[in-house]
Amino acid sequence: MAIINPAPIPSIMPKNNFVWRSVSPTNISLECWADNRNEAEYIYIYLNPKAVDLGAEIGLGIEFMGQSYTYPETKKIQTPIMVPGCISSSGCRQGNPTVLSYSVFLYKKTPSAALKTGNLSTTNNMVAFQFDGAGGVGAPKTVAPTLSGIGGLKYEPCESRLSISPKDIDFGKAYLNNSKQGEVVKSVAFTITENRACSSAYGVDLSINAISGIVQDLNVLVPINNKSVGIGIFDVSANKLINYGQRFVFSPKETALSSSKAYEARLKWISPAAALGKFTAGIVVNIIYN
Repeated sequence: MAIINPAPIPSIMPKNNFVWRSVSPTNISLECWADNRNEAEYIYIYLNPKAVDLGAEIGLGIEFMGQSYTYPETKKIQTPIMVPGCISSSGCRQGNPTVLSYSVFLYKKTPSAALKTGNLSTTNNMVAFQFDGAGGVGAPKTVAPTLSGIGGLKYEPCESRLSISPKDIDFGKAYLNNSKQGEVVKSVAFTITENRACSSAYGVDLSINAISGIVQDLNVLVPINNKSVGIGIFDVSANKLINYGQRFVFSPKETALSSSKAYEARLKWISPAAALGKFTAGIVVNIIYN
């Protein structure tokens, strides 16, 4: 893995935000076996097996099988791979390939700060993690992905600010008429605008998270006080609904000081029988520097 042409990191970025992560989860087919006489044991992931110090600004983490772990809080993660016991001193190659999913990330360890500049770490390369048995690292043959280009990450005294217009979405009155379950009743257009205080080249991703209501089927937000309706957020330019809680591209890597995109809040019936009365739901839009 290599960090190539990284975007500048705004110093205003909050603590624990990602400063870099692999583009998408990597699926690896792993075959493990005992290379000498041994009892049955699980295979583990050892984060940062060489204990490389990245400094005070950033830390290493891994998302493994859908769950995030950070170093040094977590140094050892059990995988579902079990290697059978072996009674031969020459080893027992009888493993079956198992597919595991992971992505590596670097996160900010320090709080938001204005006008901070310089490199985030003096370290450029490291072994991100290593697979091995319960007794620790040391197998002569193993899988140990490396991460390079860390030293290219730099702070930029800049930030992006979002504005949403209108800030409050009012669907008004929704009439039953001949509407059927699953049909969109009303759509309300709104715009998200990003303004930045510098012309540095970086991209912006967003994630839309529910703070009031229940998410169903990834892209439907159901109000607590009326479960006969659901609200979806439609990305006009991408021509698709956005999944709540999942990041999506708002603007690619660019130097523009301002950019806007059009969206629609779509209200639809999600149950056979409509419930009368008012309803409310809430979302928050998170910005992710890319």
